[in-house]
Amino acid sequence: INGTETVEGTYILDISEGFDLIVDIDYTLERDLDLSRCEKTQDYSLTSATMVSIDKEAETVTGFEETLIDPENITYTTSLVSALVRDFGCDFRETYAYTEGLTSTVYNSGEFTIDYGDGTCDNLVIITENGESTEQDITEILEFNCDEG
Repeated sequence: INGTETVEGTYILDISEGFDLIVDIDYTLERDLDLSRCEKTQDYSLTSATMVSIDKEAETVTGFEETLIDPENITYTTSLVSALVRDFGCDFRETYAYTEGLTSTVYNSGEFTIDYGDGTCDNLVIITENGESTEQDITEILEFNCDEG
């Protein structure tokens, strides 16, 4: 990876008398990068704005919008439909995904949503693309194989 990344925002830490920790983060991220993988280089820029709250129970994303521009392939915008929640009661070695929430992504010629579920501690998501839904394990989606392109 070559390029620049800029992060700006606020970070508020609140520790109450009972030593309950609450963190509120509101930031924007801008990237202008050359990404090399599998002997290919891609130029892209990314702008992301995120609002996150963390307490002893969960990490909750209450605001999110991200736009990626890859001049040679896909331009997409992802936004939050409902809050994303990462339940700290789940075994973090087994559950990598958010446990609830919904995102929507619009790209060149289509649209898809990712539904993270109803709070169950698993890595299953329902992806609906152009009206067709499939349930998938998020860990399989995140794997990248150079042989497959």
